[in-house]
Amino acid sequence: MKFSLNCYKIWVHNRLNSNYDKMVLFCIFLFVIQLFISGKIVKSFFISLTIFSLWGSLQFSLFILGLFCGSYYRKNLFKDDRTITRVNNKNCSFAVVLISNSQSYELGSDSITRMLKNLLTNMNMCSVYLLCKYFEERRCNYVLFEKVTENDLDYFIQNDNCEEIYLFGHGSRGSFVTSNRIVKYSEYTKYRKNKRIVSQFHCNHYRCEGNNLSLTEILAVDKKNSYLTSGFTMFPDHLWYCAKLLLKAKLSSSEQNS
Repeated sequence: MKFSLNCYKIWVHNRLNSNYDKMVLFCIFLFVIQLFISGKIVKSFFISLTIFSLWGSLQFSLFILGLFCGSYYRKNLFKDDRTITRVNNKNCSFAVVLISNSQSYELGSDSITRMLKNLLTNMNMCSVYLLCKYFEERRCNYVLFEKVTENDLDYFIQNDNCEEIYLFGHGSRGSFVTSNRIVKYSEYTKYRKNKRIVSQFHCNHYRCEGNNLSLTEILAVDKKNSYLTSGFTMFPDHLWYCAKLLLKAKLSSSEQNS
């Protein structure tokens, strides 16, 4: 009973931290308010439904745009390789973007099945594009790495020159789905805090079983400027956050040059 109640509390917490569920709750709340004011069920229902439909249409449009733009960008960026390196020399500090194609990447780059199974990963390439522009604006060295395995994750965590880690793919607050297995972030508690930024651009919902300690909490020195949510996240959330990073960097550059 205690376990079930705890799972229910976690489920509620995850839902309340999801923008989609927040919008559903907002529309329900709006329906109740309209019903209380007007006393007309049909009118109140259609007002709430219209607002939800407009929001849903915007979200759907972003998903479709992100899917095709992200797929095109990823295909032309990586081609036959899984690593893109923009580092001046091997001894300088750099940021790494780890993209876990956890859903059947072995099917091939042109496979429709792979495109569908990697829907979120493909869409998030739009966010990766903005991150690349963000790094370039800061004149920061960076590495893009896809089809991430457990060993790849280990390597960049242990590499002291890697100061920033950005994780894209699927996971939870305390785990990351790599191409060969689900890695629990609690496995890295033995390492010291040696990363300035650790951003988890995947779902960060809490789970009933296991440890919910995030990699951000374990390794990041600057948690305030690291991306870590408390629930389910979607493509627009990541895109908006990366756009704000880029805008902030451009404004900072403008101030320095003026």
